[in-house]
Amino acid sequence: MGWIDLQLTYTNAVDKNLAPMTPLPTCPHNSSSNDSIASNSDRPLAGFLSKDIADKYSMKELLPGSSIYIYDEQLHGVRKKAYDKKGKIDGRRMARQLMNIFFKRHELINCSISSSPAAGKTQLNPVLVNSIISYCQVNSTTLKSAIKDAMWSKITSANAKFAKKMKIQQIQQIQR
Repeated sequence: MGWIDLQLTYTNAVDKNLAPMTPLPTCPHNSSSNDSIASNSDRPLAGFLSKDIADKYSMKELLPGSSIYIYDEQLHGVRKKAYDKKGKIDGRRMARQLMNIFFKRHELINCSISSSPAAGKTQLNPVLVNSIISYCQVNSTTLKSAIKDAMWSKITSANAKFAKKMKIQQIQQIQR
């Protein structure tokens, strides 16, 4: 079974199972960051949704057939922030912005985008990761390897910020 067949199977399963649910609860590795929560709290977060729910809230599908939906204003913000100094769309910037929308910071800690994560690491949703990579490739001239490097950098940054926060908390506890 090829990747496209798996994606179609997954899309059909998502449509079948999620259609009766409104609004969708957030799920690990499929949710949005606090920065991307819409002003109306009744709206579902960007991520995996059924077509009916996405249409109800005027959401756009990230890639055709992916069942990954995003609000138009979020997508506009991603594209706006993706421009480099020369005026070209940078797929690396776009990937980091999309990760901000689809994943919470705590979800990125101790995670991996590879299909075989190292011991102690959890794999981010591969359909979501591959959709982000594909979207960035289609909408920029950035190489797939550079997009993946940017995603790894985002994860490394989240881990470093978490480690720094934990170290500060340990120092504060010792000083008390």
